[in-house]
Amino acid sequence: AYIAYAVPDFGKFLSLVGSSICVLLGFIFPCLFHLILFRGTKELPYWQVGLDGVLILGGALFGIVGTYQSFCALLNGEAIEHLR
Repeated sequence: AYIAYAVPDFGKFLSLVGSSICVLLGFIFPCLFHLILFRGTKELPYWQVGLDGVLILGGALFGIVGTYQSFCALLNGEAIEHLR
């Protein structure tokens, strides 16, 4: 609680970290590890490879957009409230 109080614009910084790191941990890394672990085996059907690819690309797209918006809000000193 002290860090949140002591650091100005902590919410904007947390938004930046959340939009970049959480997308990696929630979308990209699990799909990437799934593809790496089952690479070269017959156990991974094509639809799962396609679904992993879609989730990786979608996660990367949302991560880039979210990181960009959070970074711009952090630099401009604006709140992200106008996006809701």
